[in-house]
Amino acid sequence: MVDRVFSHSSSSPSETGGRFPRPPQADQQMELMLDIDREDYRFALEQASDIICRTNLSGRITFINPAVTRILGYAMVEVLGHHIAEFIREDYRAKVWWFHVRQFLRGRPSSYLELPLIARTGKEVWVGQNVQLLQRDEEVIGFQAVVRDISSIKQAEQALRASEEKLQSFFHDAPIMYFTLDREGTILSVNRSGAEQLGYTVSELVGRSILDVFVAEDRPSVKNQMEVCLASPSVEREWELRKVRKDGTTLQVHGRTRVVPGSDGRAVMLVVGQDISERVRHEQALKEIYQQLEHRVNERTSELLATNEVLRQTTSQLQTLIEEAPFAIIELDEEAKVVSWNTAASRIFGWTEQEVMGRELPYIPDGDKDEEQSRHLWQSIMGGLPVRNVELRRRRKDGAVVEVSFWGVPRRNSEGRVTGAMAFCIDITEQKRLEHQFRQAQKMEAIGRLGGGVAHDFNNLLTVINGCSALLLDRVRREDPLYHLIDEISKAGARAADLTRQLLAFSRQQVLKPQRVNLNESLRAIASILKRLMGEDIEVVLELDPGLWPIQVDKGQLDQVVMNLAVNARDAMPDGGKLTLSTANFVLHAWTPVSNPLFTPGDYVQLTVRDTGCGMDHDVRSHLFEPFFTTKEEGKGTGLGLATVYGIVKQSRGVIFVDSAPGKGTTFDLYFPRFVEEETETASTAVSSPERGGERVLLVEDQEAVRDLVCLALEEYGYQVFKAANGDEALRLAAVLPHPIDVLVTDVVMPRLTGPMVAERLRQRWPGLKVLFMSGYTERVKPMFLNSPGTLFMQKPFLPTELAAQLRRLLDESF
Repeated sequence: MVDRVFSHSSSSPSETGGRFPRPPQADQQMELMLDIDREDYRFALEQASDIICRTNLSGRITFINPAVTRILGYAMVEVLGHHIAEFIREDYRAKVWWFHVRQFLRGRPSSYLELPLIARTGKEVWVGQNVQLLQRDEEVIGFQAVVRDISSIKQAEQALRASEEKLQSFFHDAPIMYFTLDREGTILSVNRSGAEQLGYTVSELVGRSILDVFVAEDRPSVKNQMEVCLASPSVEREWELRKVRKDGTTLQVHGRTRVVPGSDGRAVMLVVGQDISERVRHEQALKEIYQQLEHRVNERTSELLATNEVLRQTTSQLQTLIEEAPFAIIELDEEAKVVSWNTAASRIFGWTEQEVMGRELPYIPDGDKDEEQSRHLWQSIMGGLPVRNVELRRRRKDGAVVEVSFWGVPRRNSEGRVTGAMAFCIDITEQKRLEHQFRQAQKMEAIGRLGGGVAHDFNNLLTVINGCSALLLDRVRREDPLYHLIDEISKAGARAADLTRQLLAFSRQQVLKPQRVNLNESLRAIASILKRLMGEDIEVVLELDPGLWPIQVDKGQLDQVVMNLAVNARDAMPDGGKLTLSTANFVLHAWTPVSNPLFTPGDYVQLTVRDTGCGMDHDVRSHLFEPFFTTKEEGKGTGLGLATVYGIVKQSRGVIFVDSAPGKGTTFDLYFPRFVEEETETASTAVSSPERGGERVLLVEDQEAVRDLVCLALEEYGYQVFKAANGDEALRLAAVLPHPIDVLVTDVVMPRLTGPMVAERLRQRWPGLKVLFMSGYTERVKPMFLNSPGTLFMQKPFLPTELAAQLRRLLDESF
């Protein structure tokens, strides 16, 4: 064309009269401009990135540019003359045809439409086309379309839609309550599982005040939590409060509150709550996402960027919820490879996110049985069946065993096919440990009750045995052959009495005489005894806090505790060693973690008994305080020493801990409450030998042998005794006596009418009546009876001389 242009404009210099050619004529100029326009138009059509297509009114293609080859793979000659519908996906053909018909009938100069075309390879290509009417002399002769490839935009839309479906599914399947609140506490959103746990629908809660779902007593605390949270947006608040369901029932909820940015940029309060009253349903909730995408192709790019920003904010909120969740959230693909791993998972199992991503779960089932259970759970979830609240044992990275409550749900794609799993693991190790402690405490309590019952029967028998042997020894000369046999019976009875006293100490049913005690002084007083007891090859060291607080305990029982622990330490150091007894003041704060729920906050005095002996393994420690449990050889221990220590400490309102390992020695830590009130103590009058008397005594005892023995003993000491077998008989006897009695000697535990009940009835008749209680089983002896004026107590078994001395003290002293 350039040649043609130059050929039309060339002339010789002689013809122009100078060095420049003459300008072409007007018709030559018009022809030159048309050639240039046609060349530019052809170049534009050939280089255009969009398909430019013309059809006649019947839809057959009359013109197509080379872009059809790049986009659809067809040569231009393969397309010309064909109907446009042949290249449209079959289900869209009718829609496209009616689009052209409507445009023609309505006379619209141009319109926009998105449709799928079929490439030469069979691949589907989404395009957006602007269609214009072709007119000649105001008559429509066909259509012209500019077709642009929008497949990448469509793919982005589909990826965005799949991500939203995944987030929404996670939001509704998580076993947790999620709320978002405005600054006034109005509920902006709540997940479906959270609403269901409270008995509401989502629409019933949105718009209401968050205070409506808390019990009335906890609402001031909720307000305070919100105010503090808003005042310190960067600080997370943790709380435990009670929520009320729609039906009026309540549940205890552990929650966290923090301020997060909302989708519009304004601050909202995010409240995450977990039901801890039942620990059987833990549903996690996520914020609902509703976004519609209806955009024109020329606006797709900017709108997609805006949508991506919203998705980024939503993903950020979702990531915050996942990372702040108090339990492990793990996502797995079809091959059981880790796709996501939150902070709680790292805390519970020990592996970081970088260590597990793209790998199979690293934690190891604790045994073949648990491994088989894990395979079964995986098969169930991949089969589309959710798994809820299954307790599993797993090993952490450091080898420690952790127990979890496992929840698993299938992860599905947009077509509903299972493509993996979402796992929620709640650490219940501490809960299981407390349950074990509770069962152990119940077992110890049951053993204690059994020991108390056995001691009651033994004490009645020993009262008779020891009392009769004592009376016989007074009547038999030492040179008599029977004296030795009776003395052996007496000694055996005394040893049996010691055993029953240890059983009562373990079962916490002996009568203590608490008094203000300086623990340092008590340890110094028995230090010399301890050194002789331990032997020359064991060093005894006292490390005493000079500013030690006082405690209130039975001093004799406290000495027994120290002696029993010292004996236990001595047996653990057969080759010698070191025994250290130390004291210190100890303050237990409310926030201090403790392993014993009975160890309540307050001031305590700590006694530590530490040895350098052989130590104990876990199995021995778990049975350490059980009566009759011993690791010593047969005949070298009763197994009641540490059980007695346990009982005395518990009855003194204290707690005891033990720390030991094989080859590491043993440490016992005892904590006694600090004594903060001064109490006057009545000094007891020691009686070296009982005096005789002549007072009138009413004896009530349901055990015939004990009753006869006590009656015989009292009569020998000069008392006038009236005896009754039970409370009813005692009241009938008292009603016919012509003179008042001076003292009531009665057993505590009897059928129908107990000793305290008999004493109360008789004191209504004789207000100044003095009472001496007897019992081998003191569980029913209440302080109100023992602290009454004119009242004393005797623990069975006792000797006749001890009974006479106590009775004389009761009658002679003023109360």
